[in-house]
Amino acid sequence: PKHSSISKHADIDDLIVKVTLSPGKPGSNDVSVSLIDKVNPITPAAGVQLELKLLDRDIGSFPIDMTQASNESWSSVTPQPLVNGTWQVGLYGERPGEFDTRAAFIFNVGPENNYSSPYGKFREEVTDLGRSPSKHQNIVFTAA
Repeated sequence: PKHSSISKHADIDDLIVKVTLSPGKPGSNDVSVSLIDKVNPITPAAGVQLELKLLDRDIGSFPIDMTQASNESWSSVTPQPLVNGTWQVGLYGERPGEFDTRAAFIFNVGPENNYSSPYGKFREEVTDLGRSPSKHQNIVFTAA
């Protein structure tokens, strides 16, 4: 069945991060992000930055200006119409008093989309950057 969006999520320590592209097809797409902290509520001071990049060929990267819709959600529209291919959405999240969160989500856009699973499987790579309190994670999704 066809879906009107593609969502990916990652569970990073006490934080669940979800990124959705709608409709997840070539052209302009709505982008939404939700953060759910399993321990403490997300405060209005939390911030999310996204960057969009086509992995199949180098056309540069595009920051996505996100608008905070609630304490736990942000939304925007892709700054560049999506073309068929594999896209990376890089996420940087900040929460007062918590470690910064970095994650990369992979979306396959086009006729080859696999809609059988909304999440896919992922492999985590964690790197301690050795600077300010920060955690860096690459979340690499593959077809389920």
